[in-house]
Amino acid sequence: MGTAWTANSDASENRLTSEERAFFEDLVFKASTVQRQVDHDLVHEKSTTLSEYTTLQRLSETHGGRLRMNELAAATNLSLSRISRIVEKLERQGLVSREQAADDRRGWNAVLSPAGRAHLRQSDYSYAASVRRNFLDHLDLRQLRALSELVDRIPELTEPRGVVSPDDDVPERSFPESKTHLLLVRKSPDALPAARGRTKRRRERNGR
Repeated sequence: MGTAWTANSDASENRLTSEERAFFEDLVFKASTVQRQVDHDLVHEKSTTLSEYTTLQRLSETHGGRLRMNELAAATNLSLSRISRIVEKLERQGLVSREQAADDRRGWNAVLSPAGRAHLRQSDYSYAASVRRNFLDHLDLRQLRALSELVDRIPELTEPRGVVSPDDDVPERSFPESKTHLLLVRKSPDALPAARGRTKRRRERNGR
């Protein structure tokens, strides 16, 4: 990313160098921007938020299209209260149903309906197009693989719950548990657009 790393003279005080701070803040900002843009595109094209899409996707990956509510919350990286609100909305739309767990009458399963599978298939195209347009098309395959390897070096962390209000309508950590979530959308070598040129010009304007 063009960052000239220097030794941290403030290591004894656990302070970040200016390069470290700039890199981390830029990374967080751009990841959040991509996430919000994908969410915006899904809402605009399919009237589905990224959190709702991820919920349907996680259910579709399981046997029988069902998960306990706490398991679904973990799989989508959302709070239990937030996933409950999402499932309630999807249930009203006929995309999922809720069933009492057979082994625990106090627990509930979220179950993907046939209409939910059909809606997910239709949304897949908008999701893939948005991920490519806002992220993948700005990297070539070599950069994508290198980035995937670097991301895999970041340890999996248990995220504290309750940091974001469940009433907040922005996508709350909507990507699934995999750090390489965006990298899972495959890109063919002959599908790299002219976006690389735009990215290069933008970097030159920013002095990178």
